[in-house]
Amino acid sequence: MAYFITHSLVASPLIFLFRNKGDKFLLFLLVIIASILPDIDVFFPDSRSKMFSHRGITHSIFFAFFIGALFSSFFMSKVKNFAQVLVVFLIFFTAVCSHIILDAMTQDVKGVCIFCPFDENRTFFAFKPFQTFSTSGGGGPSRRLISSKMIQFLLPEILFVWIPSIITFFSLMYIESSIAKSKLPPPVKRKPYVPKKSTPVSRTAPVKKRPPYKKK
Repeated sequence: MAYFITHSLVASPLIFLFRNKGDKFLLFLLVIIASILPDIDVFFPDSRSKMFSHRGITHSIFFAFFIGALFSSFFMSKVKNFAQVLVVFLIFFTAVCSHIILDAMTQDVKGVCIFCPFDENRTFFAFKPFQTFSTSGGGGPSRRLISSKMIQFLLPEILFVWIPSIITFFSLMYIESSIAKSKLPPPVKRKPYVPKKSTPVSRTAPVKKRPPYKKK
């Protein structure tokens, strides 16, 4: 199965579809939760029903739609119009769908119940680069066996998911910051302050001239 870090990395670039920076951290946390939430079915009790077993109804488009509507309701007071509500819904909907797609690309005979609860048939893709981690082997698992299995398990996810997702995330972060800087007004150039030269004030009192003496 795809590792939970893999699901988180795939969904994380979706946050850049939302332009409100003040709520981006909350959006990031909820996107990560939405991307790993389908695996909540591991806590379901054992059931013979395909719908309520692992990769059942929580790995369906119906569940993705439900989570998208539920999580987007947290942003109803933070958005300005219906278009922004739709964007937030699509972010969470796509985060859940990315989990379903990755699990359908896993080498597992069960597949995923994409169309539950309307159709309980399991689906998987022809291209399945991801493996299911297992330590089964003769004589019990050893450290060398576990190490080799972990490498075989994680290597496809690192190559096909981790590296592209990290590059995409930081590329979008750089583009967003560049656009934000380009919209800032140019800095105002201020002239350097030059103090005015004051004329020196004479401290000596002016001498009054006496009128010329006239003889009577």
